[in-house]
Amino acid sequence: KKMSSSDLFLSPVVLPCSGRTLSNRLAKAAMTESLSDPNDGQPNHRHVRLYRSWSKGCSMVITGNVMVDERYKEAPRNVVLDGRNAQPDLTPFRNWADAIQRDGALGIMQLSHPGRQ
Repeated sequence: KKMSSSDLFLSPVVLPCSGRTLSNRLAKAAMTESLSDPNDGQPNHRHVRLYRSWSKGCSMVITGNVMVDERYKEAPRNVVLDGRNAQPDLTPFRNWADAIQRDGALGIMQLSHPGRQ
């Protein structure tokens, strides 16, 4: 029996690179959400709420831009995770990841650097 399009989208898929099985074939694509505080660049309650919502239906969730250098941002309210602080507080990032993974979604962080190519 041939699967309908909706059955195909909702059927599990095994990722060949890791062997991980995703519960469906729906993914939230990377996009800039511009929700972090422009002063500290940390993910916050707005990220948690938004990504929690997206992860309820998608089995793979790719974050928006996470800048690897605070000096070079794609937008003023991008999340930043760079090496300038020897002991960064990762709690906001863990909360963000927990929101994505709560219902079993795979979270993928999009690392970005818009500087000179």
